[in-house]
Amino acid sequence: MAAYKSRLRLGDADSSLGNEEYDMNLRQQIKRNAKAALAGHWGRAIAIFFLIVAVWLLFMGIQQVLMLILHLEISPQVIMDKRNMPSKLIVIAIVTNVLYVISLFVFSPMLLGVVGWFYELGGGKPEPIPTVFDFFGSFPSILKAVWLYLNITIRGWLWALLTMVPVGLVSLILWRALNAMAISAHSAVMLMVACIWGLVVCLTTAFFVIIIYQRYFLVPYLILSMPELSVGDAIRLSVQGTKGERTKLAVFHISFYGWTFLGIVLWPLLLYVVPYKLTAYGLYARYLVCAKKIIAN
Repeated sequence: MAAYKSRLRLGDADSSLGNEEYDMNLRQQIKRNAKAALAGHWGRAIAIFFLIVAVWLLFMGIQQVLMLILHLEISPQVIMDKRNMPSKLIVIAIVTNVLYVISLFVFSPMLLGVVGWFYELGGGKPEPIPTVFDFFGSFPSILKAVWLYLNITIRGWLWALLTMVPVGLVSLILWRALNAMAISAHSAVMLMVACIWGLVVCLTTAFFVIIIYQRYFLVPYLILSMPELSVGDAIRLSVQGTKGERTKLAVFHISFYGWTFLGIVLWPLLLYVVPYKLTAYGLYARYLVCAKKIIAN
């Protein structure tokens, strides 16, 4: 075990390198360590992935069964039925929202348990699979998990709206101004320039939103490391602990997008991508927690 732990040390990145080189070296080392941590534990990691998928499919199946039982399926005939359509939409909304609330109370503690399993794996302490259900042990722990993910999701969406609304308004004004122009070679060029500008702005805004969302990256890991922490305190410590690191974290997350896209296209790859990504995230969190001295290692 001692050899295993020494192999997973994150402090060995060469600090004599320039900032960009050091950051790249750190990212590469974390990814190598994630693969090393998973060695000999891929079976359990993949089993946990299948467990999450099975629960998700169960909820999807329940929703479809309820839709059939209550005759809430949407068809062209139903859409054309103006008398019954509004009431059906209300019932569909109620069923969907009830299932969403139930799923929050199932997926939130399970997700926190899964994150914890991979976090411990990265620390050299692989746990049995049933530990992913640890947060179902008491109702307060379930509520805490639900409040954690609900809190950071709402905060993330609010930051995203705050960022995107001004950009959207400026883009809309520019689009209307271009539409008002007479169709000509000059206006066509202007339209092309506007489209390119809009694409650049959208990508920049998306990257900026990803950076902002990294404020909350450490929250689940802090709750896992210090169960006595409240969600509010964990958010405050995460915001402090990710200062100066959010752009690097965003780049780290984006570096997995290619793998994720390939996994969506060729779904068996997700059996590799999801455990690899979750272990790497846990290792990065462990590095930040130690580097920022938020808690003792």
